[in-house]
Amino acid sequence: MDPAKKEKLLVEVVERVLNRWAKDPANCEQAIFDTIYEERRRLEKESKKRLARKELRFYNNIYSKVLKGSPHEHRILLKQCIQRFADEIVGHFDPIVHAFAPRIVLPSLNILFNSGGPWRLIETFQGSRTLIDQLEVNGETRTLKKVSKLGPPF
Repeated sequence: MDPAKKEKLLVEVVERVLNRWAKDPANCEQAIFDTIYEERRRLEKESKKRLARKELRFYNNIYSKVLKGSPHEHRILLKQCIQRFADEIVGHFDPIVHAFAPRIVLPSLNILFNSGGPWRLIETFQGSRTLIDQLEVNGETRTLKKVSKLGPPF
């Protein structure tokens, strides 16, 4: 993804999420505290201790500021958290992996779902049984179909 598109996407995602959670000052504050709680739990299990300490310092800093901050400052703090998550996601996005993954993942899922015996496995490799034959989609399928026709957001 070219840098201009990436930056535009980041700005849009951060604004959408911020507008969703920061409309009401109480929701904004609660979103920050929930984020801090969940991130602290995640960091307890992090195997990379140096990275975990750095992340923990960030969230401890946010925590101390939110305790003293105004609703306007809470909005800024929440935006920092959202920006951090968005940067992490986009920073690890690799178009080559994204293009290559379906070629590996779908056949692997086919094998997984069809591993009821050697004959079913042979059918999978011959292409007579596909993943789509094994899945059942429930829920808001009309909405899902509409969204899938829109294509990617960028």
